[in-house]
Amino acid sequence: MRNRPPRPQSSSALPPAGGFQPPSLTRYFFVLALILLLFNGPNRPTTRAAPQALRIDYAVKVADLNQRTFHIRAEVKNIHQPILDLSLPTWTPGWYTIEDYAKNFLHFTATLADGRALPWTKTFKHTWRFDTHAIDRFTVDFDYLANTLELNQCEITSRHAFFNGTAFFLFAEGHLNSPSTVRIEKPEGWEIVTALDPSLEPGTFAADNYHTLVDSPTLIGLFDRERFETSGSMHEVVFDPQGATTPGSRADFVGQVRKIVDAEAAIFGGLPYRRYVFFYFFSHAGGSASGGLEHANSHVGIVGPEAARSLTNLKGLVAHEFFHAWNVKRIRPAEMWPYNYIHEPYTPSLWVSEGFTDYYTHIALRRAGLEAAEVFLLAQAREIAALQQNDARRYISAAQASIDTWLGYDSPQAFTISYYTKGHLLGLLLDLSIRKDTAGVAGLDDVMRSLYKEFYLQGRGFTVDDLVRVINRVSHRDYKDFFNRFVSATEELPYDQYLGYAGYNLSATVRTRPSLGMETDRRSDGSIVLTGFAPNSPAQRAGLLVGDRLVQVGDIKVENTNWTLQFRDTYADRIGQKIRLSIVREGKEMNYDMEVASRSDQQYALKSVDSPTETQLKIREAWLR
Repeated sequence: MRNRPPRPQSSSALPPAGGFQPPSLTRYFFVLALILLLFNGPNRPTTRAAPQALRIDYAVKVADLNQRTFHIRAEVKNIHQPILDLSLPTWTPGWYTIEDYAKNFLHFTATLADGRALPWTKTFKHTWRFDTHAIDRFTVDFDYLANTLELNQCEITSRHAFFNGTAFFLFAEGHLNSPSTVRIEKPEGWEIVTALDPSLEPGTFAADNYHTLVDSPTLIGLFDRERFETSGSMHEVVFDPQGATTPGSRADFVGQVRKIVDAEAAIFGGLPYRRYVFFYFFSHAGGSASGGLEHANSHVGIVGPEAARSLTNLKGLVAHEFFHAWNVKRIRPAEMWPYNYIHEPYTPSLWVSEGFTDYYTHIALRRAGLEAAEVFLLAQAREIAALQQNDARRYISAAQASIDTWLGYDSPQAFTISYYTKGHLLGLLLDLSIRKDTAGVAGLDDVMRSLYKEFYLQGRGFTVDDLVRVINRVSHRDYKDFFNRFVSATEELPYDQYLGYAGYNLSATVRTRPSLGMETDRRSDGSIVLTGFAPNSPAQRAGLLVGDRLVQVGDIKVENTNWTLQFRDTYADRIGQKIRLSIVREGKEMNYDMEVASRSDQQYALKSVDSPTETQLKIREAWLR
């Protein structure tokens, strides 16, 4: 609020020269009439208080540990419209899969303040319509079945209750910017940790708008927690279940986390939040949504019980998900600004949101002192191998793969590329190219900072053309052709040209190894499931099917997480020999005999040129610092 300037005094308020003189009676009545006319005249405008904005305040109760249900109450207030639609998201931002959360609703009711039932009509699978003529408030109650520990789901057990707000927080159509509160009722002795801001009332938390509300996962239960402060912001690291990790391992891990936070904050000149929460679940996920999922002021990792034995192995997950605090949560494609919670927001730029983040995972670990230069270079070579060994790269661009994510984000597609991998490599090439264009003065860091300042801080998302313009300005060169060839189209990436800017070239060697020609996936329960076959491969000819659960390969039990390495070592000199596979199909164990075939792959490495120039060494030093 601006300060009002002081009002100048009227000359009639000053005493007349020569001392006090009483006003005449005529003047007195004239002034009185003028005042009455001004303040009580028929045309005087009346001022009315603006109506309070619609808002929804929520109560979440851990209702039944045995039935695994939350009870949700939504109090809708300050209604000033004849029809009101309440909707539920169909997806969780960051996990590009449609989820029908409403299927977990039980006992849905709506009541007026006097206890009368308020009728409603379903207009969409996730939308309830209410006739609100002459109604300024009502309450919705329902139970929610929380029986799945996944990154985008909810779970209640005897030791914790975890939820994502997208699963059950309803929003009023047209009112996404309304603030709200959440009151949590928990079992005695349990604690609460959430990315939401606490309010003055114990057990109650606040959100400025719906976007913040549903982007703030919450854990209630028994868990271990560590805290640290850096750059003026508080951080909490949560370990679930309680006792899964030791105090010493947690302390060492938090030290690594802090280094990653500081390294990534240095890129942008500070942290964009007051408080951040790292949630880690050392349990198997109940479905395919495992790994990590980013939020604006937190991230969630479901990493399995074995990860508790070596927390340092989580540093890559930490670096990746934490970088999302900027890239995608704040620096966001225009097609996702703001989020459309009902329909899929298609964007051609997820290769930036995920691929650049994947590239910066290793950049951050390197700058944090947690990854040697040799390991960093090996990581780049692995990404190159992953793309070059995928024939789909010749047909599907990074832009198309970003759009196609909705065909199967957490389930295999028959023929596609990873926009994580392609985006990582595009980030690598752009970083080196900008450094070459500017003689080492600028790099991809400058692009990320510009996107943050010019788009997020201005309250908008970026388009592909915006990104090109920013890169052009930073590099002083036109990158439209680069995007046309390597982002929108499928031209092979010229690795040697761009790696050469830092004095490296790409070395390729052919490796022959044993193969059965099948692709597998380890599910959240630890089982190995067949997901695909190479054409005319031994596994396909033998009659194995997608969905078969693999039990044993020869003498190797696949419950061992290193079974693929064991297979390669054991059968490297047995190509052409017979092997027996044991699988489970529809509950029945079956055996198949087949020949061990061979597969030739190219392995890649980044090798320094013999005599790098001064310019190449300058770029290399800045890149690997």
